[in-house]
Amino acid sequence: MKKKKIPFQNQNILIYGLGKSGISSFKYLYKNNNLFCYDDNFILKSRIIKNKIIKKKQINKIEFDYIIISPGINIRNCKLSNFLKNNKKKIITDLDIFYL
Repeated sequence: MKKKKIPFQNQNILIYGLGKSGISSFKYLYKNNNLFCYDDNFILKSRIIKNKIIKKKQINKIEFDYIIISPGINIRNCKLSNFLKNNKKKIITDLDIFYL
């Protein structure tokens, strides 16, 4: 019998946008993945998430398996628009995570 592959295990994941959906995604994926977070302007209260924040300069240096983007972010008009356009196939939403 084949073992069922569990999605989102040991992956490099960027979470872009730390509103309600970004925080929910973070909490769900935190234990089994290598998470990185980026937000254009967010004040964090959680120390765990603060330790996972990366700067814009660092994003191009990391090979991400998935990029979770918050629903309110327009990939054509944001600070990471060029990066996101080059990595379109890796972009998913919080709903995709919970569906899989």
